[in-house]
Amino acid sequence: MTVVEGKDLEELEVMQQTIAVRMTGGESKIGDQLQEVIRLIRVEKAKKFLAQIYSSGDDAPPSYDDCKTDAKPEREDRIVDADEEV
Repeated sequence: MTVVEGKDLEELEVMQQTIAVRMTGGESKIGDQLQEVIRLIRVEKAKKFLAQIYSSGDDAPPSYDDCKTDAKPEREDRIVDADEEV
């Protein structure tokens, strides 16, 4: 479990602001670690945001596989049509 898991959005925002202040305050020795924590905070905030949006029921995002399989036959049809026109 990371330091950001289980935190609500408000706690994540406070963590992010605290880290930003520490980084501008010249604590460059731990800059790489702080950057990693900021990345984790952003990822966790994005997960919570998406969960909140898609928790309303039928608004689930389309799966990647559906998008990929729909596009392939259409492309093949265009290739066949182009061959027939020649």
